[in-house]
Amino acid sequence: MSYDCYRENVCDNQGKCFKDDRQCPKAVICVCQECFYGSRCQFSTKRTSLSLDTILGYHILPRVAISEQPIIIRISIKACDVGCGFYLFVSSTASMIIVILFTIKFVLLLAIQMSLINNRKFINVKCTFVNYFLRIFATSGDWLSACTAIERTINAWKGIHFNKSKTKN
Repeated sequence: MSYDCYRENVCDNQGKCFKDDRQCPKAVICVCQECFYGSRCQFSTKRTSLSLDTILGYHILPRVAISEQPIIIRISIKACDVGCGFYLFVSSTASMIIVILFTIKFVLLLAIQMSLINNRKFINVKCTFVNYFLRIFATSGDWLSACTAIERTINAWKGIHFNKSKTKN
């Protein structure tokens, strides 16, 4: 890769573009500025905190097989090979549902306090169902965290004799 892309720069955010042939390129590579990543430098970490994009985004290599990705990516994928990966996935989903329910609860509380909603039946149903589901998902998250801790303890205790196929079941 020695030819600059000249005026046909396909990279975003001032990424430097290189192609393998000036006349008929088969491959184009973008070299991203600091805080940008992606095959075309299209993603940014400037205004984010600890998101998955920020943590792993830089490490994922475009057009590279999973077996040849950096070790941090392969380890992240391996987490789904055991029950812990499933527990953590479901737990994160439950957390997102909790955030959505809290948002709904806040908006409804605001609307009720501002007298935008006056229907007593609706208010009672809202209180019953939203609070009920909040408790269910919060408790589920606690149980899933406990299951993850138990499985990790058993994994450490059994060592190389830990059976990954049994843990999935």
